[in-house]
Amino acid sequence: MKIVITESQRNLLRRIGLIKEAVHLALQKSDPCEYSRFNQYKRIVMNDSISSVIETSQTEFTLSELIKFRDEILPMFEDEIREYYVRYGEENCPDEPEFVSESYTKHLRRRVDKLEQLIDHLLSQMYTCEYSNGEEFVNGVYEEIYWLIKDKQYGLNEVDTGDVYDYITKVKMDSLVSYWEDVCGNG
Repeated sequence: MKIVITESQRNLLRRIGLIKEAVHLALQKSDPCEYSRFNQYKRIVMNDSISSVIETSQTEFTLSELIKFRDEILPMFEDEIREYYVRYGEENCPDEPEFVSESYTKHLRRRVDKLEQLIDHLLSQMYTCEYSNGEEFVNGVYEEIYWLIKDKQYGLNEVDTGDVYDYITKVKMDSLVSYWEDVCGNG
């Protein structure tokens, strides 16, 4: 398989040392307890890191170039990010995440991981920047999830849609708005 590197990606590769420093800074200023899924956390750390390096760069990038570049260099930093995420979580995060509370039905509490996986998958498929703001994006995520949870293949068809709506608009709101801001450059 041949990998084609654009000129702008080549410019970022030359700054890999700066990206590594930016990753260390992003780890220090982030709070892994705010992310229930490692995949969300590593994307946020990498997006912040690459964005800070791009700000000092004189090169222009398309969104697709940035996402492709992030996904290509992510394996270089994934172990370090995971180690920090796990170590920080063990030392500082509560044992019982706030979203697995009594206010949600047993069906949702037992299936939060499946819902998180479905949200992660959905985010990679959505046209995020077609939404005009973060709150509109969160509503779009719910509208997409609403139809997917009815499909038995995802194992969420017994979950109350009201609980899913509350989970997305209360628990996931900040991280989804942050994701929209990171991807669409409005952060």
